[in-house]
Amino acid sequence: MDEPTSALDNRTEAAIFRSLPKLIKGKIAFTIAHRLATTRDADLVVVLDGSGRAKIGTHQILFKTSSFYRKLFDKP
Repeated sequence: MDEPTSALDNRTEAAIFRSLPKLIKGKIAFTIAHRLATTRDADLVVVLDGSGRAKIGTHQILFKTSSFYRKLFDKP
C-alpha cells in the first residue's frame, strides 16, 4: 500500500491509512513501505537489512532493538 499512495497528498494518504483497519479486519494485508511512517501502526513489521537477515516485531520493539531499523528513521 505504499506505492499506490505515493502520488497522493499527505491528507488523502492519511485518510486511506486511517480507514484500513476497518477494511482489512479479519484479513491479512501486506504493505511494502518506502515511507517508514506507514510502519508505525502495523501489527507486525519485517525489516530486511540487505544481507538477507530479517528482524520481526512491532515498530516500538524494532526501534528499541534493531540499530538498522532505527537508523532508517534517522536518515534525513
